[in-house]
Amino acid sequence: MTLYERFDIQKPALRIASTFFLFGMVWISITDRALELLSGELSSTEPAQTYLSFMSLQTYKGWLFVVFTTVLIYWLSWRQIKQHLQIERELRESRRRYSALFQAAPVSIWEEDFSAYHSALGSLRKAGVTDIRRYMKEHPAFVKEAARLVRILDVNHATLQLFGARDRTQLLGGLDRILNPEAMEVLREELVSLGEGKTFFQSEVKCSTLQGTPLDVILSVRLSPEVPESHYAVVSMVNITYRKRAEEALRASEGRWRAIFETAAEAIIVTDETGKVASFNGAAERVFGYTAAEMLGEDAHRLTLAPTERCDSTLANCLCYPQTAVHGEVREGIGRRKDGTTVPVAVAASQFVIGERRFFASILSDITDRKRAEQALRESERRLATLLSNLPGMAYRRLPDEQWTTLFVSRGARLLTGYKADELMSHHVQYMDLIEPDDRGHVRRAVRDAVSRRQCYQLEYRIRCRDGHERWVWEQGEGVFDFNGAPLAVEGFITDITDRKQAEEQARQHRAQLAHLDRVNTMGTMAAGIAHEISQPLTAINAYAQAVKRRITSGTADTAKLLDLIGKISAAAERAGAVMTKLRSLLKQGNTHHEWLDINELVRGVIDLVTVDSRFVHFRIDLRLTPVAPKAMGDAVQIQQVVLNLIRNAMDAMEGVPAEDKVITVSTFQEGGSEVGIAIGDRGLGMPDEVAARLFTPFFTTKESGLGMGLAISQSIIESHGGKLWYTHNENRGMTFHFSLPVAPVDQRNVSADTA
Repeated sequence: MTLYERFDIQKPALRIASTFFLFGMVWISITDRALELLSGELSSTEPAQTYLSFMSLQTYKGWLFVVFTTVLIYWLSWRQIKQHLQIERELRESRRRYSALFQAAPVSIWEEDFSAYHSALGSLRKAGVTDIRRYMKEHPAFVKEAARLVRILDVNHATLQLFGARDRTQLLGGLDRILNPEAMEVLREELVSLGEGKTFFQSEVKCSTLQGTPLDVILSVRLSPEVPESHYAVVSMVNITYRKRAEEALRASEGRWRAIFETAAEAIIVTDETGKVASFNGAAERVFGYTAAEMLGEDAHRLTLAPTERCDSTLANCLCYPQTAVHGEVREGIGRRKDGTTVPVAVAASQFVIGERRFFASILSDITDRKRAEQALRESERRLATLLSNLPGMAYRRLPDEQWTTLFVSRGARLLTGYKADELMSHHVQYMDLIEPDDRGHVRRAVRDAVSRRQCYQLEYRIRCRDGHERWVWEQGEGVFDFNGAPLAVEGFITDITDRKQAEEQARQHRAQLAHLDRVNTMGTMAAGIAHEISQPLTAINAYAQAVKRRITSGTADTAKLLDLIGKISAAAERAGAVMTKLRSLLKQGNTHHEWLDINELVRGVIDLVTVDSRFVHFRIDLRLTPVAPKAMGDAVQIQQVVLNLIRNAMDAMEGVPAEDKVITVSTFQEGGSEVGIAIGDRGLGMPDEVAARLFTPFFTTKESGLGMGLAISQSIIESHGGKLWYTHNENRGMTFHFSLPVAPVDQRNVSADTA
């Protein structure tokens, strides 16, 4: 029995004892009054004495009863006071424990007073409002007023931390001080619930700290059911902000996973341990022709070949028996579509656990196109291998290192070098060692420079075959680079051009012979002028010699005069010798010799030579030389022959024009930094385009006595030097022939130094 229960039981006992005390006092009063009356009138009689004694005894008993009841009252009062003090002590202890628990609670706890709200609610009911929910929905201002009427009496330490308050005073007062607009809807439901007589309300609500930081909490409001008329409530808040964020993050993650799952280009099929389909994405629908609704919960066997057909264990293991599949490894298999057709797939399986259940995800790729491409690639490789084996040469792939490490050569290597492809690829024989030592440096530099510039290269050089014979080869190749631009390999093709080189040498010899005949023919047409040019110095020599003879014979010889005459004889002889030297250099026949040529000096030398032509006296040369022209590489005799032919053609083109118009324009020019050239123009009558188009055709001529070989030979000479020869029509009249020569030496453009 509790102290409070014992205290309640003792209350009626104290009331009975008090009643007995009053009864005793009344009894004493009555007996005392009786004694006073009897002692005066009947005190002398015996009965009176007896009665007085009896009354005195009754009075004595009354006093004893009063004393007993007084003692009982005092004892009961002391017991009640003692128990009351004990109750107060326990009440204070209970309040202390409640306060300690209230402040130490890890959740936010408030004490709220709804008295003012219930008073306002009572006024509404007196005014005839019966539907509180509807009224509050139609009168949001009342909800705001009710929030002000609900008073916060106390908050614990967790509430201060939750709302970021410095002390209790920032939170105590009306509820409207801490509620944001988002919480008003929940507050309305709370007020309606409490107004309808319910003693408990719970809901999730969004609020914010005093600094404005959003919070998600679970709000619980409880009225005391033992005291229905009480309007005090205990409110608790559990902070679920982090849980909400985690749930939102989980939902976002699930949304992203679902988006990835549904939009993935690869088919994804999730099965459980029994082989039932749990997930089936859009790509899987496209691959197999089933919808997700048709496959969910179904056995994955329908996606594989039946046991009686061409069974494919890879796909069946991944989908139907995932426990036996090799996880993480990509394998190829055959699937079956809804229409019964098969589809090749690449499949990889992995497992994951949700709760206590294991699931298996199979990622499948439709490799139909890849299989077709592989088949096409194999066919292409077969055709390429057949083509390479039948090509008259050797295809190769090698590393871009100094040793030219060979990675691949075609079977044509044996016909080209005498070595088998395996011998070159096994590095027992290095292809670089087969290149002639004189050409090796040029080849190495040309390939290295082309790879560094990421350009294609073409080379001609000599190799020494297995049988010791020398062969000319032509090579074309280019570098292969990675994504960062670093060279990975060099690929190309090499073919035998020995026959072509021999044909070119024969053609060169034939061209040299034709050029020599052309020069001889030119000298024949210039014979009269040459004879005149030589006869003049010879006549002078004879005259000066006769004069010397006469002076010596007459004995009047003067040494100074004789020396003067001998000097004139020597000068005339040198003049005749110079003419003969020029003729001999032009007429000589032999191998071509490339050297650096100053085209301005070359033009001046040709003009000196052409002046011996007797016809030249009727022509004037308009010489226009570029001030600074780079030197070109070529054979001086052949280039002089071209210039001489073009000047003589210009003279022939102006046979019928007036003397004042017989002007030959000779100019030199430079094209950028790579070419120099010479142009010879005339002021003749020109020729129609259809005739001019055939000028470089062998044996075509517009002259009565011409052979038609001059321009053809000139074009052959210029092209053999790496240049070009062309013509243009002048604006007024006549034509101009141009030819250009490369500035770069021939042996830098081609490994062979002799290309004539």
